[in-house]
Amino acid sequence: MKLTALAAHTPEAVRAALVARGWDAQPAWFAATGVQSLVVLLEDVAEPEREALVRWGAKAGADVLTGEGWALVSTAASRLAPLARPDRLPAGLENLAPELGRFLASYADPPRRWEIAGRALALDHPVLIGIVNVTPDSFSDGGRFSTARSTVEKRPSGWWPRGVSCWKWAASRPGPVRRPWRRPRRSPAWRP
Repeated sequence: MKLTALAAHTPEAVRAALVARGWDAQPAWFAATGVQSLVVLLEDVAEPEREALVRWGAKAGADVLTGEGWALVSTAASRLAPLARPDRLPAGLENLAPELGRFLASYADPPRRWEIAGRALALDHPVLIGIVNVTPDSFSDGGRFSTARSTVEKRPSGWWPRGVSCWKWAASRPGPVRRPWRRPRRSPAWRP
């Protein structure tokens, strides 16, 4: 017998292993997300709901940590799924089903794009995002740009050929990023 540990932090390794063994892509994805461990924090939980969660966790093999008004549940997504179905829901947990159902649906079928600044960024491939550090005395650029303005005007233009899809303002000091100038037209935040 041969044993291989799969990367547990992502369902992709499990999906790939199932597809390599003959599974169709979509059922493999749903199975992979189902066996992945999830931790959910529930708040505004009444005492009877907490007790019902603890009883359910003992039967389902889930870890349930509780405190006054909250519960933390850790288990495979497939074990949480019955809590989202009104016909399978244990008594006392009726308030949980609608929100958990919405969460699990978005978890099993994650968004395929981000809507940012009026544009869509496809997530069907790895995405590189450049960070422009506009702190005036920053040395993260090796001294190539002497002012924040020159950083914004020149730095991102060299990123597009390297596959960067968009860039973001940032600063190495706490607090909001100040931008006393408008972004130059020749250096768009999105790949041209």
